[in-house]
Amino acid sequence: GLADEGEVFTNNATTANFTGLNLTSLTHMLVEPSTGVLGDLTISDSGNFGAGVKVDTATYDEVGIISLEALTENYLTAGANIEGNTPYVGRFTPHHFTVKSVVDGDLRGTCNVDDLQVAGFDLPFVYSGQMLSDALATGALTYLNINIPSIVIEARNKNDKLTQNYFDDFFKLPESSFVRLIPTADTVIPGKDGNLINLQADLGTPEITVSAGEITYLYAESDNFVYLHEENSEVNEFTSSIDLSMVSIIDSDDVETLDYDGDDLNGLILTLHPDGKLIRFGRAQL
Repeated sequence: GLADEGEVFTNNATTANFTGLNLTSLTHMLVEPSTGVLGDLTISDSGNFGAGVKVDTATYDEVGIISLEALTENYLTAGANIEGNTPYVGRFTPHHFTVKSVVDGDLRGTCNVDDLQVAGFDLPFVYSGQMLSDALATGALTYLNINIPSIVIEARNKNDKLTQNYFDDFFKLPESSFVRLIPTADTVIPGKDGNLINLQADLGTPEITVSAGEITYLYAESDNFVYLHEENSEVNEFTSSIDLSMVSIIDSDDVETLDYDGDDLNGLILTLHPDGKLIRFGRAQL
């Protein structure tokens, strides 16, 4: 008899007499994401069937779910084509993420909430302990709103090629996937007692967007900083040095981001260095 044709026959018994034959073709089609791209399926052909079994190894270089269709033409020279299909293979995930680019950004000084709304507004300096005059919980040191720090990463396969289907339901990088350090002190300038000058950082919710496997992480425009007005801060004016460090970026499938800063031992994958702002200690109130 003929083998089943056009059926899903994974539960059937193996037909041991189907031997000495090979597949005419093994083709794949994209199932999900429906608006994605069809990746390449690379098959290592093991040769003919033996005792009804043929085991090939294959790799698929994209993210998503595909279907497979196997075909043997002109079975037993009877003119019959034998087909089999598997409707869902995957979900395929990226192998890793790489950092494509970073923007360190700029810090700026502001006095009040209205200043924050003005593109490019920037005071020449801020004081230790200075908060916005009409928002006393917000530090006067913020990002220049035309140059906010950001990180761009790419989802990539084992051959380090971009996987464009990493979006929509296949995107697995919520905010919690980005583990960052909250700065607590200047990274360069020691204070009066020799310890680094302390600061307080208020980091808000970042904006995370994805397009065809490229993910942009934009720090919140509302982020703000204030150097503490304390005895250790009684030093000559200095330019701030505030590091924005990322410990790890790992998605919910445990796909990791490769180290970007060139130091495998520092426990970080990258650090942004926003351009600093002049900080002064003394402040007179009239």
